[in-house]
Amino acid sequence: MAMLRQLGKLSVPLFYAFASSSGVYVQYGQQWISSYYAGAGLLALALLAVWQVRTPRVWWLAALALVSVVLALGDSGLPFLNLRKIFPFLGFVRFQIQIHRAGACHCSAVAAHAVAYFEEHPLARGTSGWRARW
Repeated sequence: MAMLRQLGKLSVPLFYAFASSSGVYVQYGQQWISSYYAGAGLLALALLAVWQVRTPRVWWLAALALVSVVLALGDSGLPFLNLRKIFPFLGFVRFQIQIHRAGACHCSAVAAHAVAYFEEHPLARGTSGWRARW
């Protein structure tokens, strides 16, 4: 159940959140940042890049983003818990969501590859000259 809650916090804005006394919404158990929702557009572009671009750089960046999201689940995700048992010095990582920052950067880079792909291949979108209309 806790892992589903963590995945909800990553994929839905204001999931499991409350309004603080200052009016800012904060997620329960999170003192470092108010929300770590990446955005549906960014995630859609990243998935589109993995599907369309198919270069080793995109695959590596997507794999790093996925690994960081799994590690950001903290103790509710099994990989980080097992890593902490194997490497006890990882116990100093109090806020595992800080690992998610790296994933957000990698996800942004993958999404940028999707934008670059559609800039270079205007026919890939099914329409020609889509920039001319803007």
